[in-house]
Amino acid sequence: MLSASRRGVVIGAATAMFSAVAALGSCVPAQAANAGFGPLSGSGGCLVAPGADASTGCGEGKGLAAPTAVAVSPDGSNVYVVSGTSGSDVATSFGSLAIFKREPTTGALSEVGCWSSDGTDGRDGASGACTTTPTLLGADGIAVSPDGATVYVSSSFSGAVTAFARNSADGSLTRIGCLQFAPPEGSPCRPANVFPGSGALVVNPNNRSIYVAAPTPGAISTLTVPPVEATPAGSTAQSGAEPTAASLFGVCRPRRALPTPA
Repeated sequence: MLSASRRGVVIGAATAMFSAVAALGSCVPAQAANAGFGPLSGSGGCLVAPGADASTGCGEGKGLAAPTAVAVSPDGSNVYVVSGTSGSDVATSFGSLAIFKREPTTGALSEVGCWSSDGTDGRDGASGACTTTPTLLGADGIAVSPDGATVYVSSSFSGAVTAFARNSADGSLTRIGCLQFAPPEGSPCRPANVFPGSGALVVNPNNRSIYVAAPTPGAISTLTVPPVEATPAGSTAQSGAEPTAASLFGVCRPRRALPTPA
């Protein structure tokens, strides 16, 4: 939770930012100004964690304790937000992934669901508010694949990248698997060079590689799926699309068949 002095700094910075935007009002094209360009009013225009100051007029959204990064699906239907804190141990660390539906015309957000490291939404006693997945401790980075089928989250305390399959109909997520620097005994994660302190991550346009920045050790990780070895036409191997980065987490794709020789 922010201290009183930190809250003052944040509010002051926000006020200064909106003042600066207001000062640039003359630079906004007339068409945009007439269309209502500016902050969206109402509960869909801002969301706060449950129990936050109700006087803001914002709606509530679970999984918004200390948000760190946000991503929008390529089809514009959903917004995903990660929140995380990295303490000295598991008990003092937390991470969550909030899922929101985006109204395409106005951009307003409404809650769909959330995942978190302990099943709470960041509040003591809020067990069951979110679906549990332990590898979100210190969640700090998020990216949606170019095809919109997968959401990836990097977590600084867990030293992990967790992959979720995205349902394009409603934006909901299903956990696929994870890669972790040093998976503990019994962990479902696969070992990989995903360092503790991992933060921002991106997926390259061809959907085959993920790059993860880790400022604490001063490193960047490259997670790349190798190309599928083509199989001769007429073999028993199934044909299909090239694998994507999601296959690193357990989502497999069939091999492509070579064309029949003339």
